[in-house]
Amino acid sequence: MVKKFQSIFRNRIAWKSLLKAASLTLALFGAAYFEFSFWAVLVFFSLSLAIYFSLPKDRSHIKFSFWLLQIFGFLGSVLPAVENFFGIFIFISFGILALTLFLIVHFVFKDRFLIYGVWNVLFLFLVFSEFFYFDFPQFLEIVLLFLVLVLIFEEVFRFFGIIWRERILLASLVLSLLGIELFWLVSLLPLGFVNAAVFLALSLLLLRDAVLFHLQGVLTRVFIFKELTFFVTISILIFAASKWAI
Repeated sequence: MVKKFQSIFRNRIAWKSLLKAASLTLALFGAAYFEFSFWAVLVFFSLSLAIYFSLPKDRSHIKFSFWLLQIFGFLGSVLPAVENFFGIFIFISFGILALTLFLIVHFVFKDRFLIYGVWNVLFLFLVFSEFFYFDFPQFLEIVLLFLVLVLIFEEVFRFFGIIWRERILLASLVLSLLGIELFWLVSLLPLGFVNAAVFLALSLLLLRDAVLFHLQGVLTRVFIFKELTFFVTISILIFAASKWAI
């Protein structure tokens, strides 16, 4: 793995991607430093727009992830204080996810489908952590999260080569509805926003892969039992690490 990453960063495209990710992260930090003034926000989103159009022509495969990443990176920096732990976490996560996404888009990773799948789960964790952390109005929270999940899942299925539009839309809607129900259920439990986000991202990962394998025609019982075992094991660890009170 170390040799693989060393070979990646000998590539000029990888260094350009690193520069773009660093520029976006610094622009986000600058917007926060200048208290999100009009000009600071304008510079940030102008830089995002310039970087987006500098990506290869097949950038349409990741357009939802790219712009949602900007929005949630910005949102997570507007609401909390930059000095607190979660603000720092937002900046670090934003930079890492941006860099990884740029590398995927430029096809630097040989096995980019696996890397994209991992990236998608990390991004879901970032999205859920923000929704759990901030106190949005309930109706607005449900509507926004539902729309975001639909866009994310639709992009995932298209990225993995599913060509049936009706099935993609139906699968995205169903998974998003399940995600909303799980979000509401988990929000009632005293897990803490980090554990809750991990649990929800893990749950949707397993549901996403099950639907994806079904659409690809390769879903098997062995896969189902393997994923269930993994899910139960990680869930026990998450619940054990949470503080419970009656």
